[in-house]
Amino acid sequence: MSSNEGYFVEVCYDTNKGKRHYYTLDSGLKINDSVVVETPLGTEIGFISGPLIKESESNYSENTLTIIRKATSKDLEIYESNKRDVVDAIKAIGEKYDVPVLDLYSTSG
Repeated sequence: MSSNEGYFVEVCYDTNKGKRHYYTLDSGLKINDSVVVETPLGTEIGFISGPLIKESESNYSENTLTIIRKATSKDLEIYESNKRDVVDAIKAIGEKYDVPVLDLYSTSG
């Protein structure tokens, strides 16, 4: 194995139950680790949801996006603050127009 060999891994998001494969050179990532990833719309926090698969042992496409880095505590603070802001804004709109709102970040399953 080359020391520059990368890995593919599944990443999921809080607001989207779908998963997407990402590319990384970080062999230390584990399931449930928070990571900063590239998306078509910019960067986002995602969560490792599958095992690392060596590049040489995978069949994933070259169009796979890249994990930028493991999320820092500051990244996660900003992420949680942004989630609260989104929930507050949605609730305010629901109250203004007297309509029920969906809690995007509900922890109940």
